[in-house]
Amino acid sequence: MASATAETPSIREQVLAAATQSFASRGFDGTTLQAVADAVGVTKQAVLHHFPSKVELHRAVLDGMLAHWRDALPRLLKSATSEDRLRGVIEELDRFFVGDPSRARLLVREMLDRPAELRDVMRDAVRPWVELIAGYIRTGQEHGLHFAELDP
Repeated sequence: MASATAETPSIREQVLAAATQSFASRGFDGTTLQAVADAVGVTKQAVLHHFPSKVELHRAVLDGMLAHWRDALPRLLKSATSEDRLRGVIEELDRFFVGDPSRARLLVREMLDRPAELRDVMRDAVRPWVELIAGYIRTGQEHGLHFAELDP
């Protein structure tokens, strides 16, 4: 089997992309593994080879989105000057969601259809961002840039 190139995503990557679109448009309950397989042009067994269940596939889709932010956001917040931090984060948000609009639709659908599950997934993923932003607020408070009563 040939390895995937930059032009040809692996079957796993294709399954994740198709699942992202399906979960975004149909929701978790409306998505079937067969529909994902059909979208990629593989068998359901090929999907199950990479993801043993729809729950595992769903988790991988969300984890993949969050992994981007676990890497990108701390790097953006640490590397940019205070004036450029917000701009950098907003530009990265724009690139990420414009690059695949299904990502934004998926997050909205998850918030509406499965809020408790999304909250659990997000809790651990967001913690490092919150700590970085809280540190930024504390530093700003020390320098008189943020209101002292603002709770970081």
